[in-house]
Amino acid sequence: MANDDITKDAPLPEGRVSRWKLFLPVGVLFALFGALAVFWAWSIHMAGAQIDAWIAREASLGRTWTCPDRSLGGFPFRIEVRCKAPRFVRNDTGLKGGLEGITAVAQIYNPTLMIIEADGPLKLEDGRGVYALDWSLLRASLRGRPGERLDRLSMEGKDFALNWTDALGAARKASAAQGEFHIRRVVDRPADEHAYDIVTSLTGFALPALDPFTGGTGQAAFAFNGVLTHADPFAGVGFPAEIERWRAAGGKIQIKDMSLSKDASRLALNGELGLDDRARPQGALDIAMTGLDPAMKLFGIPPLRDPNGGKTTNLKLRFDRGQIFLGPIPLGKTFPLY
Repeated sequence: MANDDITKDAPLPEGRVSRWKLFLPVGVLFALFGALAVFWAWSIHMAGAQIDAWIAREASLGRTWTCPDRSLGGFPFRIEVRCKAPRFVRNDTGLKGGLEGITAVAQIYNPTLMIIEADGPLKLEDGRGVYALDWSLLRASLRGRPGERLDRLSMEGKDFALNWTDALGAARKASAAQGEFHIRRVVDRPADEHAYDIVTSLTGFALPALDPFTGGTGQAAFAFNGVLTHADPFAGVGFPAEIERWRAAGGKIQIKDMSLSKDASRLALNGELGLDDRARPQGALDIAMTGLDPAMKLFGIPPLRDPNGGKTTNLKLRFDRGQIFLGPIPLGKTFPLY
């Protein structure tokens, strides 16, 4: 017995390492991996719960969303939600539509940034026509807290093709090579303005219905740069309730620069618009037109020329108390938007 006790307490021979020192790093690694797995499972569960809560909320507002085939994945560092063939129905208007699929991805260490990709075509029906919009690429990045606030939304797409049939059965089409849309919370303006910068563009835009107004068949380009005030919160309660909240809060669309160019024609404008207490447009726009004589002929308006002999015509449109004015000249009445 004495010899056994001496053997147990004897120091390890030189060069040998205690077994617990060998297995400790492995144990720590397994513990960290287990903690990560638990955290990921909890994150996935919360993501699924938020999606279900959003679908239920939309249903309470008369908008039904369905996803026949939804999957959650992305282990270990991502939260990935895939939905095949999502469908949408708005019960009050009969508008319905769907996509081929949509994928949303967020990193578990940065859940406020989400990357979204959509697979077309997008098909819509509203009782007056059938619309199909397809693309080769459509993706977006969204930064914010779902259901709380939006900090930034950016979208980009390529090779858009829109085909639709109107209520009379006539087939129409339009296309665009590339499009972008960006909306970002403005941090250097008063917080109570809830202002957002909006920048959007569309290039390689073709719409045959525009050709008679410009006298050419070339492609068009559209660009917009402006600020939308009192845009937060847009709670998703639908039109006109949200627009009425925006109007009552004093919301404005401040247009820094908006332009549409096609062939030799160009229309540019800037100004500010809002809604009065009867939901009619209120504000003023400065407009510059170049090469729009074909459009004026269609409406029986003699071509206008700049007094200095230039080719650009500058106009000022003013919307006030249900009237629209060209300078001091009244042109007609405006009507409530809702």
